[in-house]
Amino acid sequence: MSSEPASEQIRISEVDEHGTAVEAAELEAELSAGNRVNPWLVALWVLGAASVGLFVLALLGAAFSYPASYSADYPNAPYLERPWYAALAPFSWMFLIMAFLTVLCSLILHAVFWDRRR
Repeated sequence: MSSEPASEQIRISEVDEHGTAVEAAELEAELSAGNRVNPWLVALWVLGAASVGLFVLALLGAAFSYPASYSADYPNAPYLERPWYAALAPFSWMFLIMAFLTVLCSLILHAVFWDRRR
């Protein structure tokens, strides 16, 4: 049996580099200051969204890559001018792969940073 009175409790607290206890208010202020937005993750999300948008435009432009695909109904129709996004059609697979990788990396990095904070 222990000789310590039952009213004593074990107190667990954070300590700084000098070994002194840190107050809970200081910890809360430090945690709220650490909840900033990571600009690199924001840039990665923007890059992923841009590559998804470019992939969609490349798919839409692929329909204009073949003249027979949009003038077959009117054989004597003059050659229509292609839209600017039709030039993205050959790069549709590249945009798809880039979109997949950037969104996947963004999700993984968010999970890693969230796990470190918690």
